[in-house]
Amino acid sequence: MKRHLYEFGRQVQNRISTWLKTRRDIAELYALDDESLADIGITRADIPYAVYRRRSDRRCRSAGVRNLASKRPLHSAGPVMVESSKRK
Repeated sequence: MKRHLYEFGRQVQNRISTWLKTRRDIAELYALDDESLADIGITRADIPYAVYRRRSDRRCRSAGVRNLASKRPLHSAGPVMVESSKRK
């Protein structure tokens, strides 16, 4: 009985930890500007999808979203190239 309670407690802890990491990763991506997001090949609308996709992708499970730039882009055409509009 104690072992079952321990396992249940561990599962709850793991799910809460994963949920917190997911929320933190989403917030981290939302903090980026649009140009930075375009550099890694996503838009603001893609952020939740990108985070949850990375969480469920078994090959990238341990990498999470932090290595999103090194993984394949979301769009089949590759990352969106944005020209800098800085004024001189």
